[in-house]
Amino acid sequence: MLARHDEPPPRRRLNRADRRELILKEAKRFFAQHGFDANTRDLARVLGVTQPLIYRYFPSKEALVQSVVAAMFEAQGRHDWIAVLTDRGRPVRDRLLDFFRAYADRTYDHDWIRLYMFAGLAGGEFNRRYIADVTQPLLARIAVEVRAELAPDRAGQTPQAIEIDFLWVLHGGLYYQAIRRHIYLQPLAEAELEAVLQLTVDALLAGLRKLIDAD
Repeated sequence: MLARHDEPPPRRRLNRADRRELILKEAKRFFAQHGFDANTRDLARVLGVTQPLIYRYFPSKEALVQSVVAAMFEAQGRHDWIAVLTDRGRPVRDRLLDFFRAYADRTYDHDWIRLYMFAGLAGGEFNRRYIADVTQPLLARIAVEVRAELAPDRAGQTPQAIEIDFLWVLHGGLYYQAIRRHIYLQPLAEAELEAVLQLTVDALLAGLRKLIDAD
């Protein structure tokens, strides 16, 4: 028999908000591992609760999935990347490196990358919203900030479409680093990622300089 001081503490009864947050947190991990086609019966088993209990907090599987997606979107909106990019008191290269480091820290998360891929396969509604509200504005801002430093006499001009397309290519290459790590489970050292970020920023500046000069 356990001595009195060795007895496990009594199980704390969660209030409704905490219980909902726990289900949402575990659902994020569960769907990141198994995809959005996985059933809530198996999720309930992982949680150690009944399936009807999940539906007390989320009226349907679709509502649960939408809550997971909304939480993903909210998490990405907590960092003010625009402020980092627009601090013109610093060289644009330094700003870009800080931005890409911060962006990688948020988006190269195991669950985020896998959920993003599964969301795309499930129809892509979340992905299209994320691209429209987050990615495209950031790429446009990068183009504006680079132009402001490299060609201040043309800082007010709207970046060319090819400048944005070029940034998409570089952005996609960096994203693929995360896919290699979290989808294909290939090792990627932090030092390697830092080296890739620096090379990408240098390529970005060289490529945009050429495009701006040809404009």
